[in-house]
Amino acid sequence: MQSDPGTPIGGERVSGLEGFPTGHGINEPLTWQPTFQLSQDQLAALPGRDPDAFDITTVHQAFLQDKYPSAKRIATGCGTTSEHIRYILDEHPVDRPILAISPRR
Repeated sequence: MQSDPGTPIGGERVSGLEGFPTGHGINEPLTWQPTFQLSQDQLAALPGRDPDAFDITTVHQAFLQDKYPSAKRIATGCGTTSEHIRYILDEHPVDRPILAISPRR
């Protein structure tokens, strides 16, 4: 995947494209990703408890206790659904420590 849309696969930069969108009255970003936010009505429709009622520290600790954590396993331990856990972790990401890999012997 290319890191810069102005650089073709061959590596030569295409000049003059930097101002193309704004020069033609386009005031939007070149890339777009929708935000993931649930409205209060959507949150109310989720099964189980209110996600904001969870202790974030408890969810983070459950995430960090497992080498390969899953939303389903954390949800079972917290008494909720995996959808709630995914929502909580999207809103409050975990700073997971980097695992050190030992050299092969």
